[in-house]
Amino acid sequence: MKHTAQKRAAKAASFLLSAFALSGIALLKPATLTASANLDFTQNGVNWYKDDATKTITAISLANPNATSAVFETRSTFPPSTWTYVIGEDMLRGNTKLKSIKIKSGIKRIDASAFRNDSALTTINLTEATDLTTIGNSAFENCDALTTIQVSANTGVQTINYSAFYDCDGLKTVNLSELSKLKTIGTIAFYSCNSLTSITVPTGLTTIGTQAFQSCWNLNYVYPYTWNNEKIFDCKLQSVGA
Repeated sequence: MKHTAQKRAAKAASFLLSAFALSGIALLKPATLTASANLDFTQNGVNWYKDDATKTITAISLANPNATSAVFETRSTFPPSTWTYVIGEDMLRGNTKLKSIKIKSGIKRIDASAFRNDSALTTINLTEATDLTTIGNSAFENCDALTTIQVSANTGVQTINYSAFYDCDGLKTVNLSELSKLKTIGTIAFYSCNSLTSITVPTGLTTIGTQAFQSCWNLNYVYPYTWNNEKIFDCKLQSVGA
């Protein structure tokens, strides 16, 4: 009886495999983990994916989906001198729990829409983000509760990309003056930040993209520039979008 049952099970399995094959549905074989395989790991509550081929380590999710804060930092066994750490595209898009994030040294980029539509996010701390060069397209778009962007002289940001802080209605004042490496504020980067009254940018800034501050109805000053972009201090502004 035992052998008969096994044969029946084998026939059933064979039939299912044939059916899938005829239907054109691909069957996925279980991956065999080796020493060189891509491995996930968790660091300080953040889940990371390691891609050996590109030497990139990407933050993909939080270990606790209900976490209200997150700290992004590198792992000593995979040093940033060898690996590129990035916060992945769409990583926490639409999160409703997260209130604050802190990014530490070694993190290179925040990719597109990583925190887009995060309705509870109030604070971004970049004071220790010495290696962060890029805030990606729409990275914090429509984070309505966002009130605070913390930076320091150590913050490495060079580019704030397209739509990065689009429609962040909670922002009232933004001080980026300590970002000595910041060169570009991209197109519609702060578009429709309706509560924004002033923004201070570093004198080394070279480009403000098209409509970067469009529809910021309460914005009176872009320091060290007047609202009509007249140069009034020693700065290096080269182009301002229409």
